[in-house]
Amino acid sequence: MLRGLNYTEPMNKWLAAGLLSLGCTMFALSQNAPVDLDSLGYSTLADFELHGKVKAVRVCSLVTDYCETLEFNAYGVELQEIRNRKLVSSLDGTVVFETPTNHGRILDTYQDGLLLSREEEGGDIVPTRRVFEYSPERLPTKESLYQKEGDTFVLQGVNLLNYEGGHLASVVSADGSFTTLYNANGAKVAERSFQDGETFILEFTYDYDAQGNWIKRYEEEEPTLTREITYG
Repeated sequence: MLRGLNYTEPMNKWLAAGLLSLGCTMFALSQNAPVDLDSLGYSTLADFELHGKVKAVRVCSLVTDYCETLEFNAYGVELQEIRNRKLVSSLDGTVVFETPTNHGRILDTYQDGLLLSREEEGGDIVPTRRVFEYSPERLPTKESLYQKEGDTFVLQGVNLLNYEGGHLASVVSADGSFTTLYNANGAKVAERSFQDGETFILEFTYDYDAQGNWIKRYEEEEPTLTREITYG
C-alpha cells in the first residue's frame, strides 16, 4: 500500500500489495484485444481502496505525522510506477516490464491485460515469484507465493479472493492463518489473524466523501489516516 504510512497490512503483506491492485483495469479489457501499455499497472486505484475518476490523493498518517501524495493516470495506474519501469518485451499479447529497486529489480509479466506474475530479486533478499489466477470474468481469485531455494521456486503460501455482488468481500489465506474483510465500498473493515491458538481482530471504520471513497480511517475507533482526494 502506501510507502511510509501505517496502513496496517495483514500478516501476509504480499497479499494485499498484489491481488488487490489488479481490480482496477479488469473490466475494460477483453481477451486478445490490443492493450495500451499505460493501462497495465501493479499499483492502481483498487490497491489504494479508491474508485471513480481520481487524479490524485494526499494521504496523511495521524500517528506518524507523515503525508504522501500519489497521482494516477486515466486508467487508474499510479504514475510513479509508469515513470520508473521500462518495457522489456511485448509480443503476442504478452508484455514484460522491469522496474529497478534499491536492491535489484522487479519483473512484471502481463498476458492479454492481466498480470500473470511478479518476480523480485537482487541484493540480499530471497528471490520471490507471485503467480495470479483469474475467474472467467477476469477477476483475480488466487495468488500463490513462491520463494527460490537453490535453482527452484518453492510454494510458500496461497491466498484466495471471494466476491459478493460483484465486489471483493474477503481475502483468506489457504492455511487459515488470516482473513481480511471488505465492504461494498472496497474498504477494508477487519483483519483476523490466528496465532498459537489465539484469534486477533483489528477493525476499521471510515468517514466517506460524496463519491463513496473514504477520507478518514479509524482503527479501533481511533483516527489514524486522512485523505484529500482530487477528482478529474
